[in-house]
Amino acid sequence: GGGGGGGGGGAGCWAATIAAGAAAGGASGSDPGLAHNFHHSAAMAVAGTVFVGLMGRSILRRRVKGLRRKTASAATAMADGAAGARAPAAAPAVLPGRLTLVVGNKAYSSWSLRAWLALRIAAGREGFVEHVVALAGAGSDAQRAELLKFSPTGKVPALFDAEAGFTIWESLAICEYIADLFPEAKLWPSDPAVRGLARAVSSEMHSGFAKLREALPMNVRREGVPVNFVGLRKPGVGEDIARICEIWRTCLECEYSGRGKGPFLFGHFTIADAMFAPVVSRFATYQPSLPKHADRYCAAICRMPELGEWVQEARLEKAKIDQYEF
Repeated sequence: GGGGGGGGGGAGCWAATIAAGAAAGGASGSDPGLAHNFHHSAAMAVAGTVFVGLMGRSILRRRVKGLRRKTASAATAMADGAAGARAPAAAPAVLPGRLTLVVGNKAYSSWSLRAWLALRIAAGREGFVEHVVALAGAGSDAQRAELLKFSPTGKVPALFDAEAGFTIWESLAICEYIADLFPEAKLWPSDPAVRGLARAVSSEMHSGFAKLREALPMNVRREGVPVNFVGLRKPGVGEDIARICEIWRTCLECEYSGRGKGPFLFGHFTIADAMFAPVVSRFATYQPSLPKHADRYCAAICRMPELGEWVQEARLEKAKIDQYEF
């Protein structure tokens, strides 16, 4: 299974912890249908214009007061600069509330979990509107058309800011935007050098570990699979697990003046933890042998009430994708 020896017995303990967290809680960085190889595809141009992130016509028609003129003029100016003069843009239809996060099925959508967890920590439960789009039928024209109502790439997550009048897509970009909106949440370490390290490992997670993601898809409804699951033995998976454990050790052992005593990668919760949370979920499901420091870190993530909330809601979902329900 890779990742070093030592914490095999503990893996089962924190695999159970994720269920307790749910009870307590009451790929690219986006998922079109969960395979991550789409991450490196070019973003789809929409009618040859710059996409300004306005929500599709078929969703809720409630408009944010005062947004109509500002967004229409901004859209017209951007489109004129990109594609020549054209008729004024229509005012957008938007979901209620300033921030709307569009996510995929919570059972499977690892990229959605990353953005959701950062926003949930920073803004609180009442600080944003959540809109779930079913990922069943992934790859079909109908599903892509539905996803294009929310994101120019036809993938989730996507964050719509009604006040600014545009959409941010890609999980890491969304997390960066959230950090800017909520500086008090301290989603990056305060020390510049350590912040650079946190950004580096977050970027590595965002673009790497394809073998692990392909062989061990996220399904938070699964509480455990047979020991020595075949996916753990696929080429490259052990190396990915070992590298992740190495990253975690580097971050956990990083000392700096602003580091708190918390159990997360840089003391307090940061975007780096949000980026690796779906990996923790995978480890809880597939139970590879892990070194002790990785075992402890996984336990800390699994104890988060916010993650428990996500898992609980995933268990209530009706939609299923057969290839992830093995």
